[in-house]
Amino acid sequence: MAPPNVMSRRLQFAVLLTDLLWILISATAAYLLRYRINGLSATNHRSYIECVLVAGVAMVVWAFLFTRMRLDGFSDGWEAPRVLSQVTTGVLLLSCVMLSAAFLARQWYSRLLLCYFGAFLLIGFVAIRSLVRAFVASRFRNRAQQQVVVMGSGNIAREVADKIRRHPELMKNVVGFLYSANDLPLGSPRIDVAAPALPPTSTVGVIELLKKHGVDEIVVAHPRASASEIQKLLRLSRLAGIRVSLVPEGYELYLSKASFLDVEGLPMLCLEERRPKQVAVAAKRFADLVIATALTVLASPIVLIAAASLILSAKKPFKRELRCGLHGRLFLMWRINVDRDATELSGLRLWLARLSLTELPQLLNVVLGDMSLVGPRPESPDRVKHYSEWQRQRLSAKPGLTGLAQVHGLREQHASEDKARFDLQYMLHWSPLLDLSLLLQTLWTVAIRISHPGSNAVVTRTPERSFTEVLDVDRSHAGAD
Repeated sequence: MAPPNVMSRRLQFAVLLTDLLWILISATAAYLLRYRINGLSATNHRSYIECVLVAGVAMVVWAFLFTRMRLDGFSDGWEAPRVLSQVTTGVLLLSCVMLSAAFLARQWYSRLLLCYFGAFLLIGFVAIRSLVRAFVASRFRNRAQQQVVVMGSGNIAREVADKIRRHPELMKNVVGFLYSANDLPLGSPRIDVAAPALPPTSTVGVIELLKKHGVDEIVVAHPRASASEIQKLLRLSRLAGIRVSLVPEGYELYLSKASFLDVEGLPMLCLEERRPKQVAVAAKRFADLVIATALTVLASPIVLIAAASLILSAKKPFKRELRCGLHGRLFLMWRINVDRDATELSGLRLWLARLSLTELPQLLNVVLGDMSLVGPRPESPDRVKHYSEWQRQRLSAKPGLTGLAQVHGLREQHASEDKARFDLQYMLHWSPLLDLSLLLQTLWTVAIRISHPGSNAVVTRTPERSFTEVLDVDRSHAGAD
């Protein structure tokens, strides 16, 4: 089997190649549907040649967007709403580029033809990624994957397991965790089921146990054992033919882009600080102002109806809450005065809370510059004062109405640490196109709440096996090995 990174590049190339072929097929199908099947004849044979040329230009533009936006469907972890939103964003941007080029070249095309072409592209691109996902899943079910155990019991170990699960193309299956008997496994607060643990055993016994369960790889994710104990376990693992991977200690530096440099066999972890350019920040602010103003006008009937309903019930229509914004600056965040956690909600108030429409007045905060449309959700000063050093990095971005954590189902009641991991990932990979994709994913999340009121976007996990290792049982012998 090819290494995971090679396999990932093969998948990306396969998806891109299929996309480009589908662009040509879509252009041909749109041309035939517009001019042949509908009974309208083309003026001459050159019309189809022009259609092919336009498809060629679209292929070049799509190849550029595919690389810049990582539109393969797997780079950021497979999730259907995210894939659909990214592909939709890519198709819309491709359409805008093509229309702009046609306008500048003074070439006019049938609007029906363009609609057919765009619809075929969107449906086909989503289908291609779904078929590739099904192919990967079939290989996964057919035992082509490698069995992986994560060494560690903290949040980093849990996150490593989560990320592996979100990337089926890696062909890795996390079967359990390995940790010292003195450490308690720290599960995510989203996990309600305790992981069954095997009886403690010695280091040598753990290796035999891992071989018995067919484990192919150990991922070391910040275990609390001493360096000598870890070195002994890793040496025995290599001798047993079990691959070893390491998560570097600097992993918490989320806003730094990491790369490896090999200096004569010495691996060096290089960290590069990623800061958005001032032009990009200004463009984001301009887009926030324009879109928020338009949304304020569109949302005003809902806000007015909700306010009137609360006034008739002898309640204040709005409330303001103190929040920490950019660089920790305090501001007052607006909300419709509905308690979303109340159990007796019904009628209009129930739908306002369920669809998060209570947040619509925060469009005013966006217009005033306290918030952005997309970014980390602002939290209260009481929560912020308990932030760890790396969690405080989320204050480096302006808070938003929605964000990466929210489209993954995390809301105000969830732990700040869980949300910070998504927020810092968003800040590292931020781009205007990512903002547009997250706005579309937010609409998807709202649609799910309408169709399935009791659903939650957070995916619960099945319990894993915990391979508990008593590293200190033979600690006195560690130095002799």
